Amino acid sequence: MLRQSHPWKRELRRLRTQLVKLASGPVDEDMADYKFERPLQYSAIVVRKLIESWKVTDATRMRRYRVTTYPTRPGRSDTLMRLSMAGDIDEEFYLDRPERGSMDAWDIVCELLHSGFINWEVNRRQQISGIYVASIRNHKARLVRISTKVYLDLLDRIISDHVERKRVGFDDQRRLKVKLA
Repeated sequence: MLRQSHPWKRELRRLRTQLVKLASGPVDEDMADYKFERPLQYSAIVVRKLIESWKVTDATRMRRYRVTTYPTRPGRSDTLMRLSMAGDIDEEFYLDRPERGSMDAWDIVCELLHSGFINWEVNRRQQISGIYVASIRNHKARLVRISTKVYLDLLDRIISDHVERKRVGFDDQRRLKVKLA
């Protein structure tokens, strides 16, 4: 549980700045994985902790973000490629069958934190324009593409979000219910 959100949001702002700088290129092929993955993963941890600690309003937590998903090819259920990042991604997933989808902030950061496979989409200007991820929890179901712009928007919303009211009560089944606004 985090007691205060402002130091964590300040750190999240710093990580966002790093991601913008690294994503805007040019991509350093030798160090791109480490340099981009470190602030990406750390920012996902911070977002998750802020949500778990009730430092984000319900509206921000439940907001849906656009993603693209790609189904797994039949018979490709082994996780070795995803865990080692070896092999051809096109052999594992139907990249010619993109499906529009949406995920909330919690699902996006959990997908990143549980990634068995993660890779970057680099555009012609040598900028990181998207993140491909298959979590070890959902790897048999799909590959997810999260645009860099969408992830930065998620961070912006978390950083600028402020909980002003907390309502604690019980639902019909007598389970604890917390509403944040």
